[in-house]
Amino acid sequence: MPTYSRDYLRSLPEQHRQEMINNEIAFYHQPITIAARSGQLEYKIDLTEYLKRMKQSPNRYPPPYRPTIEDIVEGLKNCYQDCKVEYIEDWIETKPGVKEQKKVILVDWS
Repeated sequence: MPTYSRDYLRSLPEQHRQEMINNEIAFYHQPITIAARSGQLEYKIDLTEYLKRMKQSPNRYPPPYRPTIEDIVEGLKNCYQDCKVEYIEDWIETKPGVKEQKKVILVDWS
């Protein structure tokens, strides 16, 4: 049977956190690649669905780690190092006189 040190066990939360961030970054890699192949110079990640998922309460205790927007932005900056990656909040008019807040992460390789 294998043995595990205290240092190994203490490192597991950070390893799990990084794994969850990497999974989220991998989820966005394909649409960014498709946008680049089609000649686009930027891709906007709409965070509406992601934020809905974050608000859902999991049926487990302790709840799984969910990457923050800052985690995702930092991970994308590491993945696409010479691209501009930023979080943007903007009010967009969806109907005449009706504005909704839009939250996106912009990945720009122009």
